Amino acid sequence: MLRPTHLAQINVARLAAPIDSPRLAPFVAALDEVNALADRSPGFIWRLVGEGNDATSLRPFPDPDVIVNMSVWTSQDALSAFVYRSDHAPFLRRRREWFASLEGGAAVGLWPVPVDHRPTLGEARARLDHLWAFGPTPYCHGFRGDQRELVIERTDLGSPLAQTLIGELNADIAARYEVGANNFFHLDRDEVKPSNGGFFVAWLDGEPAGCGAARTLPDGSVELKRMYTRGSVRGNGVGAAMVSHLIGVTRDLGISRIVLETGPAQPEAIHVYERAGFTPISLFGQYVNSPTSLCYALDLP
Repeated sequence: MLRPTHLAQINVARLAAPIDSPRLAPFVAALDEVNALADRSPGFIWRLVGEGNDATSLRPFPDPDVIVNMSVWTSQDALSAFVYRSDHAPFLRRRREWFASLEGGAAVGLWPVPVDHRPTLGEARARLDHLWAFGPTPYCHGFRGDQRELVIERTDLGSPLAQTLIGELNADIAARYEVGANNFFHLDRDEVKPSNGGFFVAWLDGEPAGCGAARTLPDGSVELKRMYTRGSVRGNGVGAAMVSHLIGVTRDLGISRIVLETGPAQPEAIHVYERAGFTPISLFGQYVNSPTSLCYALDLP
């Protein structure tokens, strides 16, 4: 059974001129009108605001000329009605007057969120980066085509569901390695509180599909932990989505380096990490003397 969700969206644009230039003046002048239209549109829930009444002051991408708009709606139909069938449409048709081509790819990303969730800039960038890297997936997609529903939700580490998934992960790891091999199962609640990272559960079509965690280390980097996808849903991109999501969590913490430990008997995990851009590093921390450990790192731009 599908869980109740809303729809989050991010759209980005690369300015064709400075925001305070004459060329952009009609766009800037229309912002309050368009935002007011969105605010009173059926199905509107929330929108991102920076300085003032819009989000043009927020620049979460490396290119400082890329601006962002983010909002939450009750459904894709409600968002589509606003974008394409309201008084917003004439402004949409003028976008080439104000914006240059975008190098990354798609300018719009959509994804389902729990009804009480408001997406962060780190999360939104992770979604759009994922779309640019892998094309439309349940983790992030555009207006066209149908996708399975993938929801990634912050979850209490001590909850029965979290403990069930962690138990399955521990059993999976134990089955892959010899008895007596070093295993690193420990994770505390304090390590995954919002100020340090988080523990997350992925739900695919309403069923728990896997989990993952991020924790801040004493050296100021973030470590990925407890990465697991249930065997019945492997091959559906759940692991790759969780890695992207934890990259977003890391960005929201203001941290740029991510590390992790895995092992040679986990080739599926290694493939996911390397595809996400992680590269091998020397064993670190508690893994230094572990004969079954492989360590990786990713430095975020």
